[in-house]
Amino acid sequence: MNKKMIRLLPVITAAVIASSILPAGCANKAKDTAEEASAGTVSQTTATSGGRELTGNVYKTGLPIVKDKITLNIVTGVTSYNKVPLSERKNTKAFEERTNIHIEFTEIPDEMKGEKTNIMLASSDLPDGFMRALSNSQVVNNYDSGLFAPLDDLIDEYAPTIKGFLEDPAVKAQLVLPDGKIYATPAGEMAPWTVISAYYYINRDWTDRLGLQLPVTTDDFYNVLKAFKDEDADGDGDKNNEIPFSFTGADNLYLALGAFGVPCYSNQQYLYIKDGRVTYVPADPNFKKAMEYFNKLYKEGLIDQESFSQNVNQLRAKGKNGVLGSFLQFLASSTLGVDKMDEYQAIPPLKGPEGYQLMHQHINGVSLGMVISAKSENKEALIRWVDYLNSPDVNLEPTLGLEEEGCWVRKGDGKYEMNSHKTPEGLGWTEWLSNIGWNTSSPTLQPQKFVEENRVLENDQITKEALERVQEFGKYGVEELLPPTMLDPEVNMELSTIQTELLPLVKDYISKSVMQGVNDAEWNAFQENLKKAKYERYIELWQEVYDKIKKQ
Repeated sequence: MNKKMIRLLPVITAAVIASSILPAGCANKAKDTAEEASAGTVSQTTATSGGRELTGNVYKTGLPIVKDKITLNIVTGVTSYNKVPLSERKNTKAFEERTNIHIEFTEIPDEMKGEKTNIMLASSDLPDGFMRALSNSQVVNNYDSGLFAPLDDLIDEYAPTIKGFLEDPAVKAQLVLPDGKIYATPAGEMAPWTVISAYYYINRDWTDRLGLQLPVTTDDFYNVLKAFKDEDADGDGDKNNEIPFSFTGADNLYLALGAFGVPCYSNQQYLYIKDGRVTYVPADPNFKKAMEYFNKLYKEGLIDQESFSQNVNQLRAKGKNGVLGSFLQFLASSTLGVDKMDEYQAIPPLKGPEGYQLMHQHINGVSLGMVISAKSENKEALIRWVDYLNSPDVNLEPTLGLEEEGCWVRKGDGKYEMNSHKTPEGLGWTEWLSNIGWNTSSPTLQPQKFVEENRVLENDQITKEALERVQEFGKYGVEELLPPTMLDPEVNMELSTIQTELLPLVKDYISKSVMQGVNDAEWNAFQENLKKAKYERYIELWQEVYDKIKKQ
């Protein structure tokens, strides 16, 4: 994949299949009530106040958004990097002062988001809105249940910025559901450097000290890790404190499967396409070969024994302590902090024993920014609040924090630059950003064209290197990608149901086979269990989806 191809990657929706299932459909009465409530919001009496049109308590334009202060309840997902509650952020307080809207956030860790929000949806005990908290699957499975407010009329009347986003057919197509309506605003940074999600990072200081070349093949990687373990790689006189290779859980190893001919971007789907045919990677014999390789590493003490139980915070602590020889991550600074990141180097995907050298990748799509509850009594105010956050002069502040806080700077003419080179000592860039801005919790959209035309990389070493890596390693990308798409509800439900059976089987097999070893009997039993969980039907459905996309 060359530089031009990366910059021109199409923006297509990501319809992530949730690992937990919520039955679609609630009582028709709830749906009727929601429709009546939605219809009622556009017939309120309008008046003029201070020269601005006022509908109920909501000004149609300008600030503040509401005449009398209101409180909105918002559920949002947060990453493990978040240490400062969103309610305590300077940008949150600034938005409240400007808009006259107080937000009470319910923050859910990303790893618990699906479970917790499913409980909310099942109970119909909903907040005013879900901000980057619901998956496409949850919305597709429940859009016709009366839980969510359709946003089309609200956007037309109260959200000119979001309406402008929807003029891009690629963005709109990602949000329109089978009834022709939109139930979520678009969000996300459509950056060309995010199409590859993680890389192998190697401690370059250790390889230089030991006189080693950076690994190219899986055999090279084994030899480098063995040297890290057997020799005094960090030069402190102690051969026992180095950790050759570490990661975060069984599903993190999907990133390494390209060396064995079965690259897959998503640890939720485990799909790979070759010659037009969709393959379920855990059912491929090459998946077994990958497990045999990693078992060899584990048996010889080259894989951190805590890899299958630790979280990103625990891995980060090891990185900051300087004991990691290699790991899998998108940004090295996220694991190491900025002060140690220069000690490590990202390497191309490893070449496997049969010559495979393939890189996992994906196509950028929009996320679901804000889904509004049908029961909310402040739909107009909430859609205006989201639109205000997306407005050109404000757009970066929710994600990156206020400019005065130092994560970013305006360069003039709409251009901006990230101050990754000013990250405080001892912190990772993502860690710093995540505790000033809302980061991936933000309901704002930075379209690909906006990012490419306005993001300045001159001093932004971290982003500049991320783009260079994509451009350099993109040549190892697979030829056929599955562009995630908004699935039909029936297909989505069947895929989701099957997937809830498949994913635990795969995760369990990876952990056991890497730690305990691979044998034919257990592999065959694993394959039988996959069949019982209907993986063949799963592939059949995805093949139909892929064939349909190719015909469009």
